[in-house]
Order: sequence, then structure tokens, then C-alpha cells
Amino acid sequence: MTDTKRAALSDTIYTPAELAELWGVTTDTIRKEISKGKLKAFSVGKLKRVLSTEVSNYEGS
Repeated sequence: MTDTKRAALSDTIYTPAELAELWGVTTDTIRKEISKGKLKAFSVGKLKRVLSTEVSNYEGS
């Protein structure tokens, strides 16, 4: 297993709703940032999920 995969396994995984609540915005705002490619996410079926490392990257930009 690569270091990247290990890191991903230990990351917290957020839903758009959880991030919206944390950041005080709507879920639509989170989805738009994902669609624009500004916030990287992955899909679980039709559902989007965001790793905490991607949240940190987004907040740092």
C-alpha cells in the first residue's frame, strides 16, 4: 500500500452537509466549489465525499 493510500485511510471524510455546517455556508456552495474543481472530492455512488487533507488544502488556498 502506498503512503498516499495510507494517509487517505486515516483521513476524516466529510459530507458536503458537514462542511457547509462547519463553514457556515449552504450545501449548494460546497457542491459548486466541488464542481468548479476548487475543492477536490470523490464519489461514493452518487454521493460526494471530501477528505480532511483536501479541506486543509482548500482552506490554505
